Amino acid sequence: MKLTALTSNLKEGLEIVSHGVASAGTLPILSYVFLEAKKSGLEIISTNLELGIQTKIRAKVDKVGKVVVPFRILYDFVSNNPDEKIELFLEGNELKIHTNHFKASILIIDSEEFPLLPRLTNPKEIRLKKEDFLKGIQKILIAPAIDETRPVLAGVLFWLKQKQLILVGTDSFRLAEQKIAQEKSFSEMKTILPLRAVQIATRILAKSLNDEFSIYFSENQLKFEFDDHLVIGRLIEGEYPDYEQIIPKDFSTRLILDRQELEKTLKILSSFSQENNKEIKLEVKNKNLIFRANSPQIGSNEATIDSQIEGGSIKVNFNASYLLDGLGVIEEEEVIFDLTGEISPGILRGKNNQDFTYLVMPLKEE
Repeated sequence: MKLTALTSNLKEGLEIVSHGVASAGTLPILSYVFLEAKKSGLEIISTNLELGIQTKIRAKVDKVGKVVVPFRILYDFVSNNPDEKIELFLEGNELKIHTNHFKASILIIDSEEFPLLPRLTNPKEIRLKKEDFLKGIQKILIAPAIDETRPVLAGVLFWLKQKQLILVGTDSFRLAEQKIAQEKSFSEMKTILPLRAVQIATRILAKSLNDEFSIYFSENQLKFEFDDHLVIGRLIEGEYPDYEQIIPKDFSTRLILDRQELEKTLKILSSFSQENNKEIKLEVKNKNLIFRANSPQIGSNEATIDSQIEGGSIKVNFNASYLLDGLGVIEEEEVIFDLTGEISPGILRGKNNQDFTYLVMPLKEE
């Protein structure tokens, strides 16, 4: 193995696969990366057994070959190196790294010990437009559960339904749904994508120069493929909650609000809300919209903001942080906030966009 690459290219490739490198405490081999010099360039692979990442960078390859080296040692050397080019070559059981100012040797291990990335059996390919998918998925990623005590909630529902791709995330306290229109009709399919794989694929996809990309599904694996990058992960087993039944079909009170004004109001109020649940009290009375927050340790705050109000009076409590998360991904200047009672979910949408729905469960009065 012998090759020369731009330091910047090698650094970028290592940064991409860094998301698949396992942390300390797992199998030692999983903290290594697999490098394979081919005539077409240098392939770099990482895996933690749950997630695998492969990328390719440009390189002048004089001799093909493969090697497995500790990720952290190689990355620290490359990322801090000031020289434009970097040369890698194998000599015995060491990887030699030469630049204008540095010469280093890294002990290697047998490449046969590195776990292979899984191959998908009879995968189904879905071709998607990059821009539409990125806009949709970034709205959904605010909602899935962070912990994995309920694995299906720590994932993203990927639902192909006729000429729609429906993306859903929920932690049972709030739910985000994004519908993305497709040009062709699909046979219906529901699957749950692991949050970590989606987050990483989204970051890499954002840098892609192509307008479209592919996702492949097999019985228990998925693969994102774009440019010279692959992200492979295990699908989450289990049945996603039947979330549609909890989305109210009607409302008793509808508020039409300026998004920025509502956002600023909630940020001010949240400073006075209780730390454990960021509770704010919403009240519609005599066609006025009033928000209140109070904390025994801090004090209280009350705000009245302009709103177009349809329907009757109502009182309901929400977590201000959850509302702010939803407002943060809505692009429209005006939002609709539909309410159906003090124990029923509230629904946030952009005034002129019904493709995105954000549901927030109310807080019970203590």
